[in-house]
Amino acid sequence: MKTLTKYAAIALALVPVLAFAAPVSGAPTDITGIWSIIQKIMNWVMAIFFLVATVFILMAGFKYLTAAGDSGKIDEAKHMLTYAIVGIAVGLLAFAIPAIVQNFLGVQVSNVQQL
Repeated sequence: MKTLTKYAAIALALVPVLAFAAPVSGAPTDITGIWSIIQKIMNWVMAIFFLVATVFILMAGFKYLTAAGDSGKIDEAKHMLTYAIVGIAVGLLAFAIPAIVQNFLGVQVSNVQQL
């Protein structure tokens, strides 16, 4: 389990390096172009985040099913599932914070992605 987590962390750390592997067709010339690039990066990060969270939920379920009545393994699986669900909730909140702030302040920024 520790080696899987270590390899997953290394793979996630290499994602920015892979982004530079593609040739750049055109550099952004204004703030709208830069903001669209930031939004694309955030969308990719969120997709990877939810993919990893789904994998951890599946791993927790597998650990729970293979615990064979061992209370230590069952508790570990429950904690893993709890942390995965809390991580998903925090990820959703982080994605929704711009919309929440806009609604609270009563302003509308047209370039900020809404849920």
